[in-house]
Formats: sequence, C-alpha cells, structure tokens
Amino acid sequence: MGDMKKGDPNNQPLDPKITIVLSRQPAHNNFDRHLSFQDHTGAFIRLKVSFKKTTGLTWGVSGFPDGIKALQSLVNPGNRSYWDRIYLENRGGDTTLHIKHLKIVMCYKDPSGSSPDVSKQIVNGLDLSLINHAEIPIVDWDINMPLLAGYDKIELTEFRKRSLYRWAGVTDDDPDFVRAAIEDCGKSGSDGSDQYGKNPKYAGDITELCSEFVSWYYYEHGIKVNGKSLKDITSTKTLHELFKAEKKLYRYNSGTTNQYFINDDSGETYVPKSGDYLERRGPDGAEHSMLIYRWVPKDPSATKEDDKLNQILVINGPWPVTLRLVKIHKEEKMTGEGYPKDYWLGRVD
Repeated sequence: MGDMKKGDPNNQPLDPKITIVLSRQPAHNNFDRHLSFQDHTGAFIRLKVSFKKTTGLTWGVSGFPDGIKALQSLVNPGNRSYWDRIYLENRGGDTTLHIKHLKIVMCYKDPSGSSPDVSKQIVNGLDLSLINHAEIPIVDWDINMPLLAGYDKIELTEFRKRSLYRWAGVTDDDPDFVRAAIEDCGKSGSDGSDQYGKNPKYAGDITELCSEFVSWYYYEHGIKVNGKSLKDITSTKTLHELFKAEKKLYRYNSGTTNQYFINDDSGETYVPKSGDYLERRGPDGAEHSMLIYRWVPKDPSATKEDDKLNQILVINGPWPVTLRLVKIHKEEKMTGEGYPKDYWLGRVD
C-alpha cells in the first residue's frame, strides 16, 4: 500500500532556484543558458533559464522563457533515466562564463511527511534543523570551470552526487544502497518499461510506489530477505511478511518508561541503523514503506517537545525522493481518525 497521507502521487517540481557565482565579470549582465537532462539513449530534455545579475559576481534566475514543462516532464512514466545525467549548457550564446560556484535547488509543494522542525540537533554530523525536505540542493558546489561561448556544456553529475552527500551528511558507515538513494534526492516520478530496462526503477503507472521505491535499492545491491529477491515488490505488507519470516522484524515499543524496537520472537531489542527498513501501520493495516537513514534518539534537554521523543530520519520517495523526519513515538501515542500508528523495523544486515 502507499502513503495514506496522500501526498500528490504525481508531484512535479516547481520553479527551481538557481544561483551562479562567477570568478570574473562576463561580457554581458544578462544571459540565457540551459539546465539539461540526458537519458540512457543520449536524448536530452532541456530547461531554458534566463539569468540576471543580482549583486557583485552573483547571478540569479530572472525567468524561464519557455516555462518549466520540460522539467516537469521528467516525472512522466518512462522519463526516470533523464534525471541521472545533468548538464549546464551554452547553446549558442556569445558570453563565456567563468563559474566559481553553482547552486541548483529542486523545489516541491507539500511533499508527504514533514521537514525536521527541531532544535539545533546534530546527528552523525548532520544538523537536522537545516534540512528542508521541500527544497533539495541537487547541486551546491564550487565548479571552478568555464562555460565557453558558443556551444559548450559542463557535466554536473559528479557535482550533484557530492552536493547531495554533503546536504544529507553521508558518512563512510552508510551502505552503498543508502548512498544510491541519497543520490536520487530531488527526483520525482515513476518509470516505464522499455527495451533498455527490463526492470524499470519503479512501476510505469502513476500511483503510490513506496514499497517498490525502498525495495529497489535493496534489490540493486543484492540484498535478499528470507532468501528472496526484492525485485518488483509492490506491497508494504509483503515486505513486512518477508522480514517476519526471517525473524528480523522489530516492533516499536512506545512504553512510558522504556522505548525501543523489540523482536517479538526473540525478545531482542535493537537500535535502528542506516539502511534498515521502516514500516508505518495504521488501524487498517500496512500504510507506508521508508528507508531508515538516521536514528534520532530522544533528547530530554531539547527546547522543543517533539525532540524529547524518539524520531527517525528516513529517505522517502518517490514523490519526490527526499529526507523526511518521522515522529514515531508521538504518532504511536496520538488518537483520532487514522491513529494510532504502529511502527515496525526490518533489520538489514
């Protein structure tokens, strides 16, 4: 099942925020360039961007001459691979840009869940108070390269990866499949089956795809649960049952004195780690699948009440892929329509 909070299952990006800092004054103060996305066949989707000087050697976006439909089309089924290679292009302009720093922020309206609304809290070097899950800086890096006049382009794919790793606070302890999910932050959309992809990243329809989103990263990195491949999982309930059969399913205990994840079979308690599976259940059963990124333990000295309770930072997707703070303890204690929630963890070794 999908996310019962019903974020827009076809959540398209809004106008991106783009800033260029140059190392020298260009010949003109106003210029057009393209933010370009290339798919696995070599085809391009290009977003034309107009820049205007804001101050000093800094330029910001003054508009999108052709609108942003080209960018939003990346969400359409079959276009998923366009997100994987990204360029800044000059397509005939006569001004060379000596780029020092480039920042591109992908923006979305009301992604499911919540951004961390927390006291200044450092978890594995990451300041949770600085995370905005609706604005993802897919590039925020010192480029230190010229974009030449005429026809020229700078590939941003590696800068994108480095930027997202820094934004999310990736560490050496994060497994490869978690890194792969972080690299997808800022994207939105499903995929489509074609001759280039017998196993598209997510189903080709417009629907809630949370269980397939999570299981994709496990599958691509050879992780099996109860001896079974996690290819094409389309049900949160299925993941729950697989972890249970392998005896690696833990239920959150929101007791008044002791709070922890506990295995009902062995009685073992467990502290979540990067890459584990998180499931939310409600009164009607399985609701949502998420990939655990950071365990955020309660902080009795916090200034905000929610921070005095256990929480989990997850990688959520695919509408869009972003970081999301889950208030597991608070939600298990809440009452009313759709509550209480019940959180389960699948341990990934």
